[in-house]
Amino acid sequence: MKIKDFKRKCPNCNKDIFYSNEYYLKRGINTNGNCTSCASTLSCTNKMRKDSSIRMKETMSGRTVSDEEREKLRKLYKGKKRSRYTIDKMKAKLTGKKRGPHTREHKLKIRLSTIEYIRTLKDSYKSDFHCMVGKNEDELLNQQEKIDNCTIIRQYQIKELGYFVDGYCKETNTVYEVYEPFHDRNVLKDFERECNICNCLGCDFIIIWLKH
Repeated sequence: MKIKDFKRKCPNCNKDIFYSNEYYLKRGINTNGNCTSCASTLSCTNKMRKDSSIRMKETMSGRTVSDEEREKLRKLYKGKKRSRYTIDKMKAKLTGKKRGPHTREHKLKIRLSTIEYIRTLKDSYKSDFHCMVGKNEDELLNQQEKIDNCTIIRQYQIKELGYFVDGYCKETNTVYEVYEPFHDRNVLKDFERECNICNCLGCDFIIIWLKH
């Protein structure tokens, strides 16, 4: 018999599916399988039997993923693009849901990962890593050095918190921050940041307000 004799219709799109022999044809009929095109776009959960799905949930329930496994997954999926079906499914699942505020630990992870990402970009372009500096920041810190008779380190990084402060004096353990007019709208965030820095370093915190 020829290959064209071993065929059946795809239950999803009604296209012809050809098989190399009678065995594979019977197996396709028993499993009610889809054609290759439909199989690649349909969700795995639609193809998976209910009992199999339940067993998988029971196996994975309460399991914690180790750092090594997370790293393997990152490498496995790095550079791979999600299909349009997966993107639409994720959008539908998150639509109308409100995410709660980030925890302090999560905010720290975001800051540290952002700094590392920027450093990676700077290394790739072979340029020095630096933060954004305010328009009059240097001038105001220079004046403050003369007033306090101290040396202020510019753009000092507090690695434990993932923060960069405008200035820091090691001798007096003092942090200097230059606040421009937009800080009037960030009172709560600035206060939280100030408290975190003071608790971490046990330092004095001096705010230099830029006049309007």
